[in-house]
Amino acid sequence: MGYELPGVSAPALNLGNERVPKEGDLNFQFNFVSEKAQKLMIDYRIHFMKSNGKQAREIVEIPRKQSFKTISTRKHYPGSHKIVIVVNGQAMAEADLECD
Repeated sequence: MGYELPGVSAPALNLGNERVPKEGDLNFQFNFVSEKAQKLMIDYRIHFMKSNGKQAREIVEIPRKQSFKTISTRKHYPGSHKIVIVVNGQAMAEADLECD
């Protein structure tokens, strides 16, 4: 998409809650230091637990809150999940969380 390698340092991902209740929300914050004036595309990936006990992934633009409510196209399963922050296509930070 024409983005260069990001010039960022000190990436930090902070989860507001490490356990998401059924039908609840995950609140999180991602901070970093931009080392120069640059265009950045910031996304996050969620590796959701599937019914077979393995993790799946979903890539979404970053809004600060991710709902774990069941919808017709996505059912959530209890267990370990992972969030990964991606800047210009480069994984910068990740954290594990549990869902009920």
